[in-house]
Amino acid sequence: MRWSVVVIVAFVLLVLEKGFATTLEVADVLPSFLLVFTVFMALVAPVEVVPWCAILLGLVTDFTTPYATAGGMSDYAVIGPHALGFFAAGYISVQMRGLMFRDSPWSIGAMVCIAGIFAHLVIVALLNLRGLPFLTAEPVGQWNWADQLVYRFFGLLYSALVAIPIAYLLIRLEPLMGITASGNRRARRVV
Repeated sequence: MRWSVVVIVAFVLLVLEKGFATTLEVADVLPSFLLVFTVFMALVAPVEVVPWCAILLGLVTDFTTPYATAGGMSDYAVIGPHALGFFAAGYISVQMRGLMFRDSPWSIGAMVCIAGIFAHLVIVALLNLRGLPFLTAEPVGQWNWADQLVYRFFGLLYSALVAIPIAYLLIRLEPLMGITASGNRRARRVV
């Protein structure tokens, strides 16, 4: 693998996700390009690389996602929920990658939906745990887990829709990134 190219692609996706947030916003819902990249890497990269890639992409998302506390402190990062959520998404994607056409943008879009459900359940659960009274962490302000699950579900649908053109480009960049999955590719499909 050429890690320098992988880091550049992740950085470009991060800039697109955060830089064009107001342009991409539809009814207060934003797509997650880094989740798409996590699922893509989980489907095509060697298995031993996937956990580290998922955790690092999740940490980047943690550092760039601001939260407000119930105590009034605003715009601080909560480290861990996205890292563990993306780890769960990577794990599910690795487990299911034998069932998918890995070179199909449609498969990657579908996998973003499936893996994203697990990722967002982990993220919401961990952020909800901050509100427990026996923990010393400051709870997240304006937090309602049911509203967050609905909001994240629509964000997940939007991410899966946006994943199709992004996956098409990522598949074309795969040789440049030097990604070779361990084992033989079961099915190749050209769209």
